[in-house]
Amino acid sequence: MNVPSNKFEKKDIIKVENRYLETDETNKLSLIAPHATINIIKDYKLAEKRKIQLPDFITGIFKCPNLRCVTIGENIKSVIEVIDKEKIILKCKYCGRILSIDELIF
Repeated sequence: MNVPSNKFEKKDIIKVENRYLETDETNKLSLIAPHATINIIKDYKLAEKRKIQLPDFITGIFKCPNLRCVTIGENIKSVIEVIDKEKIILKCKYCGRILSIDELIF
């Protein structure tokens, strides 16, 4: 949305109405926006400000791209382990394949 920012040149805003996002839900956004800040607004006032962190495991959001992975043919939720939070290196818990963000399937 290119909203002006004091800290950065520009920023984007995502608005979620009528739903409180738990910390583990907002931390999952860190794959997409690793430096994001989540502002929780209640009654038109800032109630909470969170810096998101990449979780150790991401369960059931992405699919492993390995066609031989057990999660593809079976009704098993994928579990992606975060090996390196700085370089964002991921690993499928079931097949052991090392993954990058670009390989993840929604």
